[in-house]
Amino acid sequence: MSRMLAKSARVVGQNLATKSRSRLAHTEALKGTDFSVHRESEAQALFKTTDDPLYRQIVSGLRLPRKKVSIGKDPTNYFSTPHDNVPRDVTEGLSARLWVLFEACVVTDLPRAFQLMKAIRDEAPQLTDEAIFQYLNAFSENQDRTLQEIDTAVSSIKSNFPSYYRNAKAYAVLLRAYMDREAPLNHCDQLLSSYHGHISSVFKFPDVIGAANILALVKHKRQYVTFFSTDDQPFLMQALSEAEGLEKQAAEEQPITMKAEEKLEGEPNADSSSPAELNPVSSANLKFIKRSLEALEGKGTESFAKELMSQLTNEDAVPFMQNENQNINFFELRNSLPEDAQQKFDEVLEYHNQRREQLLELRVLDSSQQKWKHSYDQLRGANAAVPKELSSYLWEWHTKLVPLIKQEIEAYKKMTLDDMENNFKSSGPSHRKNRLERAFGPYLCLLKPEKLATIAILELVKLTASVGLEQGVHTSRAVVQVGRAVELEFRSEQLQKVLQPQGFNMSKNSQDFKKLVTKSMPRVLKRLRASGNHFDEDEKMFWTQEIRCQVGSALITPLIEVAKIVVTGKDPLTNEVKKGVIPAFYHTYEYVGGLKVGLIRCHSQITDSLSQENIREAISPQQLPMLVQPRPWTTHASGGYLFSRSSILRTKNSHEQYAYVKAASKRGDLDKVFKGLNVLGNTQWTPNKRILEIVTQVWNSGEEMLEIPAHISELKLPDPPKLPEGTVMDPREAADWRAKRVEAANRFASNRSMRCDLNYRLEIARGFLGERIYFPHSLDFRGRTYPLSPHFNHLGNDLSRGLLIFWKGRKLGDNGLRWLKIHLANMFGLDKVSLQERAEFTEKHLEDIRDSARDPLGGQRWWMKADKPWQALATCFELEAAFNLEDPTQFISHQPVHQDGTCNGLQHYAALGGDYEGAAQVNLIPADRPKDIYTHVAHQVTERLKKEAAEGDEVANILKDLIARKVVKQTVMTNVYGVTYMGASQQIARRLEDLGFSKDDAKLHSRYLARRVFDAVRQLFHGAHLIQDWLAASADRISKLIRVDMNDDEILSDNQICRSSVIWTSPLGLPIVQPYRQKRKKQVETNLQTVYITDPYEIHEVDRRKQIAAFPPNFVHSLDATHMLKTAVACAEKNISFASVHDSFWTHAADVDVMNKAIREEFSSMHETNLVAGLKKEFEVRYEGFVYWQRITKQSPLAKKVARLREKLSEELGRPCTFEDEINLERKRRQFLKDPDPKVRESARSWLTTIQVAGDEEIVPIKVGGVNVLVPFKLDDIPPRGDFKASEVMNSTYFFS
Repeated sequence: MSRMLAKSARVVGQNLATKSRSRLAHTEALKGTDFSVHRESEAQALFKTTDDPLYRQIVSGLRLPRKKVSIGKDPTNYFSTPHDNVPRDVTEGLSARLWVLFEACVVTDLPRAFQLMKAIRDEAPQLTDEAIFQYLNAFSENQDRTLQEIDTAVSSIKSNFPSYYRNAKAYAVLLRAYMDREAPLNHCDQLLSSYHGHISSVFKFPDVIGAANILALVKHKRQYVTFFSTDDQPFLMQALSEAEGLEKQAAEEQPITMKAEEKLEGEPNADSSSPAELNPVSSANLKFIKRSLEALEGKGTESFAKELMSQLTNEDAVPFMQNENQNINFFELRNSLPEDAQQKFDEVLEYHNQRREQLLELRVLDSSQQKWKHSYDQLRGANAAVPKELSSYLWEWHTKLVPLIKQEIEAYKKMTLDDMENNFKSSGPSHRKNRLERAFGPYLCLLKPEKLATIAILELVKLTASVGLEQGVHTSRAVVQVGRAVELEFRSEQLQKVLQPQGFNMSKNSQDFKKLVTKSMPRVLKRLRASGNHFDEDEKMFWTQEIRCQVGSALITPLIEVAKIVVTGKDPLTNEVKKGVIPAFYHTYEYVGGLKVGLIRCHSQITDSLSQENIREAISPQQLPMLVQPRPWTTHASGGYLFSRSSILRTKNSHEQYAYVKAASKRGDLDKVFKGLNVLGNTQWTPNKRILEIVTQVWNSGEEMLEIPAHISELKLPDPPKLPEGTVMDPREAADWRAKRVEAANRFASNRSMRCDLNYRLEIARGFLGERIYFPHSLDFRGRTYPLSPHFNHLGNDLSRGLLIFWKGRKLGDNGLRWLKIHLANMFGLDKVSLQERAEFTEKHLEDIRDSARDPLGGQRWWMKADKPWQALATCFELEAAFNLEDPTQFISHQPVHQDGTCNGLQHYAALGGDYEGAAQVNLIPADRPKDIYTHVAHQVTERLKKEAAEGDEVANILKDLIARKVVKQTVMTNVYGVTYMGASQQIARRLEDLGFSKDDAKLHSRYLARRVFDAVRQLFHGAHLIQDWLAASADRISKLIRVDMNDDEILSDNQICRSSVIWTSPLGLPIVQPYRQKRKKQVETNLQTVYITDPYEIHEVDRRKQIAAFPPNFVHSLDATHMLKTAVACAEKNISFASVHDSFWTHAADVDVMNKAIREEFSSMHETNLVAGLKKEFEVRYEGFVYWQRITKQSPLAKKVARLREKLSEELGRPCTFEDEINLERKRRQFLKDPDPKVRESARSWLTTIQVAGDEEIVPIKVGGVNVLVPFKLDDIPPRGDFKASEVMNSTYFFS
């Protein structure tokens, strides 16, 4: 036994020799330790167990020389904690780099891909099987390759990759390759017999094999049916019987076609024309004429018209005949049909839009090229001296950029593997270009040069226009954005290939194949897809930032070189107008905050064009609203758009967040989240035609109106002050003049930027006018939802919201009419009076409503007085139309009606803390009238200022009569979300400036006032702030945690030891990981400039300050996001439309009462349990066994015990002990306490460590001075809850109103 213990201890001691740490050896672990303290009588008792032989062996191991961990090595096996079972692959960064390079080469360079497969086998063996499949799939896709060549490739794989024989997916692709080349079926039998596993595994990949090939195999050998599930076997036999029956009737040479209704779900209609040449198609009964986005052109097709006519009765079809020669939009067409026919219309439209959605997602880049060329040719045909429109410029750049990209691609293709290796190893300027070509070459080959050029132009123009002329776009951002756009387009193309049905190659001449392609085929594949393995989008790794930088730089560099524009100017001497050619973009450097930053700027003529021209003609928008229902979210990486990959989580270089969500998705924990997102995505919208017409009229006038900025053609700077001759401008006067010039320039740039943005939004709205559209949604890390379509959605400003209405209408009824009236009052800011008073407000202004609706711009413009004027105008249109009916309650309303929470963050805090007084102020308690928290706080602050003014406070005397609701509103609203004192001061300063204070006075008084506002809110919401303080204290402790159970090779340097993010789980099961870490950037060399990027695969020390400050607001955001998603699901179950903007919930006026009940039920059920107590338990489980540094007084009993233990350990080590020595001893003690040998456990129980001692003592923390000790993780007790019960909201009229 002693020999075993000695051997075990010797191995442990050697493993404990990790890299040296210096930061805390003397300054932290031993800071303040007094080794000369008085020895108490029980001192020897502390060390009596240190004579244990196992303990002695461990200490001996600590004396061994310490290993050095190579720079860049990061062996951490988990992210923040091992208790969540979310392991971190320490080679994931390398795996990702290898895989994405292999993925590129398998498309463009198969010999190099084979070499990379070997590297994957050695460095990332978990990806080997997928690599083999990808390689064989790419190799066999070339139909010119013979069976002999395929067998040769397989032989090479067999000799290098023994796992091939158990790779079912590889066998599936070979089976398809054999059958596509009409190999004898007995060869397929031999192939399957060589598989080292159950053959049924091969048939679990029907997408790979193809439905036709499956039926052919089953026909060849009926025993193959047994390899399918018992549920699928009868289905297959029925399909085979049907195929054999039809075989006798099929003409041998007649091509096989399928009817539209027999095609696979989502399969596009046949269309021989290219996307850029789509034109409206007239039919005998219907002619749709539409000029909008390229994929939306030609809304009507003959197939759609015929299908619709077949579905509708003759009486229903009257609107088609009456409007044959008019421009018809689908929304108006649908509303002209009887109610029972509208459902049929929606069904046919959904099918019709499948093809159009595919074009919309996939053909945008091709469409852009054709538009540019058309504009260029038009100008040339008109004998224009120079191109004047932006589109023609873009085509000119495109034609010059494509050859340069082709040169880069050809240069890469000429490089052999040996050349690449030599260039990679060589150094010096002469090899720099070749090294870069080697880096980005494979990725440039993934797309056609024409498409690459289009991407580069579109992305750079959009980026530079969005930031404005003066600022310029950071080079690092530009290259990453262009690289990412290339990646997304490549992913989209790959996804399109995978989602296309396999086994429908009509070019095959095999008579057997023709006979088997029957109408059963789509059902065969669809059925087998449901039960088999299919494409897993999550297996596709994202490109690294380094790759994106290289690719983006490779495209932007030549673009800057070829992009030229023609400008005119006057010769200052002759006043002659001259023309010249200058660069459209230029690359420069500036010093920002002491750092040299690369910038890309564009000429002002480009941004002028973007704010004036039809932007859609120049820049085809991407990530648009969808024409069909979004792909439902089923995993964290599968949902949203049909032909582009979307992740459910919006992350910014936080691999930890992604890993947690991925793990939760695989466990099935996100099903409720998926359900809520699908409800939001399935809500049907359409642009509001009347609002769009008014906005367009204002836009074309060039005048400023509400959120529409005026059109300013040129920048006019203030002239310098006129001075008498011989005098010099006063320095202060000169500074003021320069400040005014800067202010004017900034105002001009802001105006132009806003017009660019609004122009973009209006063109999208115009393109989708009359369409039924959807907004697929995703989440931020807190669970809040956002549409994937960024440019046009209902989360925008008042104008964006006014431009959207529900596709389906609902008859108002009595309640609906009342809520529509209340909604109008809410838009005017009258949300702090009773519902009855709001309805009466609308009734008193019926004439104003009619005037606004009939003549919005020429009338009294009453609607413009509203807080939200565009939404108010949209409501006026509906009310006026309703009152024009004999019975207004029969009006079909499409207007979304809002129900908003009262300072929703404080509502959740009040419910968490059971704070009765606070709950009453935010309308959780039933009342006759709504409470206004902002007015209440303003009143409290005013009373305090009056009191202080009476005591002689001059500042209070100045402010006491000026504290209105508006002054404190923003600060009160953001206080719950963690606004800082400085942030609150800036908010109040802006309000004081509006009241006429100078900037200096406003700044001075705002700091004084911010304190008073904070005190008033804290006094009013005492319980809520106790919860807020507890959350911040918990985040502080968690961000200092150190893992004791780290393996020896996991411990890195001292400055990376605190790695635990604050992580919690929302009530819906969404894991939330705060991403705040002190990330370090690395240098990446590109052919444009050196850029600095962050590697998302590295794990860095947490940023404690951000972790602490952000946790309370993020926790509350996770609760309001949960409440919204739960309400969305509840509304869907009640079959009513639902949309939201965070804490503002929308539905039809007729359904507001139903939604209101759901809102209250879900809030009450969520807060029935003590969420804070649950959070505490979750933290205790997640961070169990962790320790943290704590300062305590030197004279405390614990400090004295720890000092003696450290002194003893230092004597035994022959050097000062470090904090890692203390951690290592504690870790080994815990390990041995779990040893199966009872003698080892008994020995470990006799040890004493500093951490063990600290766990038994009461801790009295101090902030400064004292001594640092390692303390086991423990949270403070949660604050006691008050008397408020969340169920009381069920009877609160104004909780949401």
